[in-house]
Amino acid sequence: MAFIFWLGTDRASASETRSLLERLLERSWPGLLQRLSPDTLVTINVIIRKSGHFSGYGLLGMLDARAARAWRGTTTRSVLFRGWAAAAAWAAVDEFHQSFSASRGSSFEDVLLDSAGAAVAIFLYHLWLSRYLKR
Repeated sequence: MAFIFWLGTDRASASETRSLLERLLERSWPGLLQRLSPDTLVTINVIIRKSGHFSGYGLLGMLDARAARAWRGTTTRSVLFRGWAAAAAWAAVDEFHQSFSASRGSSFEDVLLDSAGAAVAIFLYHLWLSRYLKR
């Protein structure tokens, strides 16, 4: 959660990640950067950023669900819901936090994307756990 909070600052703004993407492309595939249009670079940057939202909150949701398993007397449904609710709440808090950064903005769509990432990862975690526990 602290890492996500840190990423919600100006240090991980779209311009910063685009700059990082450009440096990576220049070092990894020399000449490719010149062949890509500015719109293509923006699109690649958006895809990477949104994938980060989805997977980062997926990991957070899975860890939250794992932590919720430690509570005594919890049902599987409550474990899954608590894990998802904790990740979704943090997504809302982080978007609110981003609204205070000059180069960032908050968006309800990102909260939905983050919550979806958490839900998918928690579901996969549940499938894996139910299969693992049957052995």
